Amino acid sequence: MENGINGTDSFAVLGLRNRLPINKQLSLELGFERGFHLTGPNQSFNSATVGFGWQPNSDFRATARYEYRDRGGVGQVMSFGAAGRIADGITALSRIQWSRGSFTGRANSALEGTAALAIRPLETDRYGLLFSYNHRSLFQDGLAGQAPTRDTRDTLSTDGYLQPCKDLELFGRVAANFNGNGQPDLPYVSTLTYLTQARAQYHVSARVDLAIETRMIFQPSSGTTRTSSGAELGFWILPDLRLGAGYNFAVSREPFESKLIPQRRGFYFTVTSKLSRLFDLLGTSKAGLAPNSEAQPPEKQK
Repeated sequence: MENGINGTDSFAVLGLRNRLPINKQLSLELGFERGFHLTGPNQSFNSATVGFGWQPNSDFRATARYEYRDRGGVGQVMSFGAAGRIADGITALSRIQWSRGSFTGRANSALEGTAALAIRPLETDRYGLLFSYNHRSLFQDGLAGQAPTRDTRDTLSTDGYLQPCKDLELFGRVAANFNGNGQPDLPYVSTLTYLTQARAQYHVSARVDLAIETRMIFQPSSGTTRTSSGAELGFWILPDLRLGAGYNFAVSREPFESKLIPQRRGFYFTVTSKLSRLFDLLGTSKAGLAPNSEAQPPEKQK
C-alpha cells in the first residue's frame, strides 16, 4: 500500500523484480510495478527498472540502474555505484545519481554523489577512520510567474574511533558544510559551516557507563557559534542496547549580541543500539577480532 503526497490518494502497488545472472561476473536486474489507484484525485501509475551488476572478484562490485516512473508526471532516475576493498582493512565506495522529472507542470533535476573511504584494521577493532564526501545540487522551475531556483550542498567529514584501554572509548568528528542558493534575478548566496564533535565513554561496571560529549557549530560569514555539551549516565539492558540519561549545557554566541538562536538546556533521554553488531554490517563475527577475554560482552566477562 502507498499513499499520495497530499494524504488523500491511496494506491495498491503490485510488482515484480528479479536478478538474472548472465555469467559469473555480470547480472541483469529487471523490475516493474503497477500502482492501482484506489481513492483520491490522481491516477494509477507505472514504474519500470533495468540495471546491471558487475562483480569481477570478491573485492569489487559495481552497479548501474535506470528507473522510469509516470506518477503525477514523468520521472527518470539513473544511478551508478561501486564498492571495493583497496587493501586489507581499507575499503572504498562511491555512488552518483541523476534524476530528472516534471510534476504538476514544474520541471526539476537533481544530482547527488557520495564517496567514502574507511580504514578498519582486520587485526583489531580498537580504532577506525571514515572519510566521506557528499555533493547534492537541485534545479527546479518556479511557480507561475516565478524564477527557477538552484541549491547546492557539499559536505566533507572525517569520523574517528579509538579505544585506548579496555573501559574507555573515544569518538571524534570534524565536518565542513558548504550550502548555496540562488535565482537568476537574485544574487547567489553561499555559506560555509564547520562542525566538531567529541565524545568519551567510560565503563564503570559491566552494565553502567559514564559519558561526556561536546559539539560546536561555527559559521564564519555570520560570526555565529553554538556549543552544546552534555554529561550522561548509561545502562546496558542488552549487550547491543543502551539507555542513557543526561543533562545538556548549551551556549550560543551571535553577532551584535542578538538572541536569535534559543538556548535550550535541560535533561534528556537517549537510546543507543549497535546496529553493526546486530546485523553484521561490517562482516565481523559476534566473537569479534580481539582475544576471547576482551571480545565477550560485559556481562559474560564475569
